[in-house]
Amino acid sequence: MKKSRWNKVSALALAALLAVSALAACSQNGGGSTGGGTAGSTQAAATTAADKKTEDAATSKEEASPSGKDEVIIITSSEPTVFICQDSTYSSAMAKDSPVIYNIYSYLLWMDEEGNCVPWLATDYEKSDDGLEYTFHLRDDVYFHNGEHMTAEDVAFTYNLCAEKNPNLTTNLLINFKEAVVVDDYTVKFVLTSPFDGFPSETTSRVGSIICKKYYEEVGSEGYMEKPIGTGPYMFESRVSGQEIVLKAFPDYFEGEPAIKTVRIRPVANVTTSFISLKSGDIDFINLADIASCQQLTENDNATYITSQSTSRSLLLYNCRDTNPELATDYNLRKAIQYGINKEEIVIGALSGEGITIDMDAPYFFNGAPDEGSFVTIPPAGDVEKAKEYLANSNYNGAPLQLICVSGTVEERACQIIQGQLLNVGINIEIIATDTGTNVANQKSGNYDLMLNSTTGSLCDVSTLNSFWCVQGSEGPIWPAPDWENLQNICFDANVAAGQDRKDCMAKLADIINEQAYDVPVYCKNSCVAFNKNLEGVKINTNGTWRVKDWSWK
Repeated sequence: MKKSRWNKVSALALAALLAVSALAACSQNGGGSTGGGTAGSTQAAATTAADKKTEDAATSKEEASPSGKDEVIIITSSEPTVFICQDSTYSSAMAKDSPVIYNIYSYLLWMDEEGNCVPWLATDYEKSDDGLEYTFHLRDDVYFHNGEHMTAEDVAFTYNLCAEKNPNLTTNLLINFKEAVVVDDYTVKFVLTSPFDGFPSETTSRVGSIICKKYYEEVGSEGYMEKPIGTGPYMFESRVSGQEIVLKAFPDYFEGEPAIKTVRIRPVANVTTSFISLKSGDIDFINLADIASCQQLTENDNATYITSQSTSRSLLLYNCRDTNPELATDYNLRKAIQYGINKEEIVIGALSGEGITIDMDAPYFFNGAPDEGSFVTIPPAGDVEKAKEYLANSNYNGAPLQLICVSGTVEERACQIIQGQLLNVGINIEIIATDTGTNVANQKSGNYDLMLNSTTGSLCDVSTLNSFWCVQGSEGPIWPAPDWENLQNICFDANVAAGQDRKDCMAKLADIINEQAYDVPVYCKNSCVAFNKNLEGVKINTNGTWRVKDWSWK
């Protein structure tokens, strides 16, 4: 077998493309403990209850911050609602659910803020010469929150359960996965149907949240949703729907009990309210913070923020369903819209400069992305005159096209800019900005012409395109296009290719999508979090996720 230490996900491209001061600030904030701790369950067997109580009191005193604070209050715009990702009964979403699942669960690998896959539950892995097997070696000191010792059986069970219970998510986040096999108590082997270079990064996605086999067999998915059990630094304490989720530090966490003992996660959709609460000290951390509001923070505010390159992409999608033939059949209208959009203006106006324009649904720093210049692209500033030429040859009759988005978001600001740009071309746009629920309902019903859709990928890998061109719902393709089957087949070809062959497949895919204007890739926005200045160790990775275990109070 060919030995492979920690895979880097396009590290050179990452560093070259967005090595900005925000990343420097991110890395300077420090980190949490990385040493392996002795399991508390073992210690408990060798100590009396009184001795244990004394030990715990001393430890808590030693770990307490100088300010005496050991709690954080976190604000999210969308309430986390799904706590088990291996069952399609519950539809998980990275951006919404990550504040909980990346703190109560541990994963084989963690993707750091530079896109590197680094150890977590695994100590090392090996890749077979034919690329069909990855063998991971596990720590032997890991315990679940219910006291059960974690072994390779739990890891294999987690992945195999996902393949059985959530095949659509497996198709997207576990490319070419066949099965997980227990080698011994602390070794698990993943068998693939075909080689896939991005497999290590897949273990960092939400489907890799290791669950307890024994507990799952007792309570099932429904019980896991009610009371999730993981090996992570925090235990699920309680949830009051619409109000608060409470997590408590896990004393027997293998890296040592975290400095922050209580985590309170509260949904607050209003951006203004969130920042007022942060500046007043009523809350401590804003997840996926509004960049424009962050840039208005001053030296006098007891709050700061960091940004980082991210997997969050926004695309303008055409409704090409059979029920909307205007866009499905009018190539010239799609091209007029495509050339009428100035992406550079949108990055500046909607993102306050915190992002980049993109040429496909995968920025160049993604692992496996085709090289710049290897496929057809549209000028990032558009071409108004060319857009008008296409419009003159289209069947457009001047009626407003409905553009849907979620109100009060960066996407709504982007839509307002797009509206003005397309009006300059001669295309009337009516923006339908609604709450998230209504927006999703409009998507499912096809009640729109255009949609600015934002996706935060679970992988820093070009396979993210599968979420558009491979996935089918109960009524057919999720994002139908006139040439959808061909696009799907190219994605499948890419999944079994490696190296340059894989890049070539993706370049071919991008060629067709851009040439036919099946969508308009617009921007990749930076991840951003805002937090109290006295909170140390805050870091975000390319998925916009973070771990409270790294934090502490000054």
